[in-house]
This record gives sequence, C-alpha cells and structure tokens, in this order.
Amino acid sequence: MLVSASTALDIFSDFDPHILSSTREAIGLFIAAGAFALIPNFLVSAVVALSEKMSFWTVWRGNHQPLLLNYAAVLPTGLAFAILWQTQPLSVVLTIVPLIAIRQSFEIATRLRHETEEALYALVRVLHERDGETADHSEREARYAEKVARRLGLTDDEIRVIVQAARLHDIGKVGIRDSVLRKAGPLTTEEWAEMTRHPVIGSEILNYLSLFRKGAKLVRHHHERYDGKGYPDGLKGEEIPLGSRIIAVADAFDAMISDRPYRKGLPVEEALRRLAAEAGRQFDPVVVGTLIKIVTEELAEAETQGQTNNGEDEGPRLMVIGEDPS
Repeated sequence: MLVSASTALDIFSDFDPHILSSTREAIGLFIAAGAFALIPNFLVSAVVALSEKMSFWTVWRGNHQPLLLNYAAVLPTGLAFAILWQTQPLSVVLTIVPLIAIRQSFEIATRLRHETEEALYALVRVLHERDGETADHSEREARYAEKVARRLGLTDDEIRVIVQAARLHDIGKVGIRDSVLRKAGPLTTEEWAEMTRHPVIGSEILNYLSLFRKGAKLVRHHHERYDGKGYPDGLKGEEIPLGSRIIAVADAFDAMISDRPYRKGLPVEEALRRLAAEAGRQFDPVVVGTLIKIVTEELAEAETQGQTNNGEDEGPRLMVIGEDPS
C-alpha cells in the first residue's frame, strides 16, 4: 500500500521541496492518496470474497462502495489544504474550527440515525413478546429474507431495504389492542378487521421517517397472498412487491418452526412441506422454491458436520442464517 502510493508520488514529483509546485505534482499526490485509501479496501474485499465464497464485487459494493463519496470529498479537500498551506498558511488555521463543527454535525446526525433505527427494532422486539412470539423473530426472518433476496440476484440496495422492512414488518402492531393481539382463541369479525390494519399502520409509521420510507411499501403488503386473497389491498401475483413476497415466505417459515407459548414449533421438514403446498396460492412459488433450496442445503451441510463431529451423528440441525458454521 505504502509502496504503491510512494511510487505514484515519485513518478509525478520533480523532487521540489515545495511538493505542489506544479499541476503534475498535485496530480501525483492525488493519485498517491487514492492508492493509499483504495488498495486496502480491494485487498480486504478479495480476502472476504475468497473465504466466504462470494463474488468480489458483491463484497466490495456492500462494504466499501458507500465510502466512495467520502473519498471523493476528502481527497480533494486534503489536496486543497496542502495548496493553501503553501500559499496562505493562515487560511488553513482559520478553516479548522468550521471543519470541526461540520464533522461533529455529521457525527451527531449519524448517531441519531443509528439510535432511531435501534429504537424501532427494540420496539418490534417488545411487540413480539406482547403477542407471544419470540423477541428475535424479526431478526431471524430478516436473515432468511436476505438469503433469499441474494440468491434471487437482487442488488445490495434492494437487499438492504428488504432486510430493514423484514425487521420492522410488524411495527404496526403497536396500534392493535392487547385484547386482540394476545387473544388465545379465534378472533371475532371485528377483531380480525382490527388485526388486519397492522400492515397499514406500520407503513404509515415508516412513511413519516425518511430513513425507512423505501421499506414502507414492503411492510404494507407483507400479508398479501399470491392468489389475491390477502390484505390490506388484495394484490395478486406480481402486483405484490417482490420484497413483500420474500418477507411473507420468510415470516411464515420462521413462525412455523418457532416455539410459542401455546404450541411447539414444527419440524423443519414439515414447515418446508407446508410452504411448498401453498406455493402459487398463498406464496410466490419462486420465492418458496428458493427458500426450500437454501434450507435444504443448510440441513445437508449441518448433517455432514454432525457426522464428522467426534465421529458422532448428531443429526441434521437447521443453522440460523448468519450463524458461523464452525
């Protein structure tokens, strides 16, 4: 890294004590700074891609592409400061305070964004506990949805929105009465009508927040059915956003295999069988087929690992998506 940056600087430098005495040397410094910033990112992405058996560009886009705007702003700014330091040193000193203030403003904005996001995720976990689901239901669902979306070839931005919406898909339950949300028996017609409002309430909440607005539509439609018999809008087939179709399958799968206070979770194989039976009716058949393939591959991998673990066959175990297989 240092050698690459130094080489670029040597090529363009005239060895003048004033390093930016010419445009050529300024270009050299700019290239050297770019090499210093970007080469480590490419190397790290290559290592991660090889170890995780993923596409290099997928890893790089997901982890380093968002930083390009920062580099595009910081590198010219550094170059401008170097030039100013040679010509008007006092001007550099005068700009330090405003730059510190700007940096602190960005840090505050970033922190508020993160805290808002985590507060909403915490609210959803509390809501799940209110209606008898496990607190981590949305987290697991989001991992399944991410895996399916990635297998279907969606872009990183699309995947990010789907994962975010999956984690917040039930936030609208904050507007449902406990007597309805926690009722053990069948719901009356009036109670069911109230329950079916939670996707709408959730989407309205997210529409007020610019950070989550892209996922609001996915939250609104995650209870639509592929055959058009779902709610709230009765959308059918591909009228339903793909992200909503993915969330619906991931939601149903995790709900079936998870323990609840009033029942035990289903075996994974039975949950997959029920998903397959509803493909083309309740669920998108392509999404169902993709999730079944992913889970089947994980079960086979878990079974192989169980057989080779101290020579004992522990049987197949569904690995939580995102879990370290080691």
